[in-house]
This record gives sequence, C-alpha cells and structure tokens, in this order.
Amino acid sequence: MRMDSKPSTSTATQMKNQKAPLQSKLFKDPIYDYIEVHRAALLIIDTPQFQRLRHIKQLSTVHYVYPGANGTRFDHSLGVYHLASKLVHCLKDKQPELGLTEVDCLCVEVRNVYCK
Repeated sequence: MRMDSKPSTSTATQMKNQKAPLQSKLFKDPIYDYIEVHRAALLIIDTPQFQRLRHIKQLSTVHYVYPGANGTRFDHSLGVYHLASKLVHCLKDKQPELGLTEVDCLCVEVRNVYCK
C-alpha cells in the first residue's frame, strides 16, 4: 500500500474550514502606534458590550471646540491596557523578588482592558 505525502482533498478542505486559533492582535493607536493585545483580552474586546465603546466619546462635546479631540472610550481602554501591560512586565523584569509570573501579568492586563 502506497502512502501519499499530500493530504486528501477532503482533509485539506477540512483544514481550510477550521478557524485558526485565536492569536494576539495588533491595534493601530494614534498615541502608542501599535498595541499588541493578548488573545485572552481579545475575548473581552470582541464582545458587543465592549464594541459599544467605539461610539462613546472620551471627552464628550469637547470635539466641537477642539476638532482634534476625538478619542473614544474604546481607544482609551486600549491605551490603559497597553500601559498596564508595560508596567507589569517592567516590574516582572526589574524586580524579580516580587515573583510575578506570566499569569500575574496576564491578570493585570485583562483587568485593565475595561477601565472606568
């Protein structure tokens, strides 16, 4: 019996139809350039409740006076996530006596996806 090195057509089709595992994602930010978001935080960001933040102005009606002030709660939340991530990873690297793990870092990041 001969074994082909190529998968059968049905196997290849099945592999294409499967969704790729959720990976980290890059968001373009006007202040921090690109923000890489962990896949656990994406589970929160991809909810309809979080997506509503795209339509809520951070500075209310200030954009009428200052046209450049057009940030949203969504942008703000991503910025807070980014800064919290940088802070906790800096603490982990520069103060190993704290014993912070990657799970601790992830908890801080996910907690700060939605800030008030």
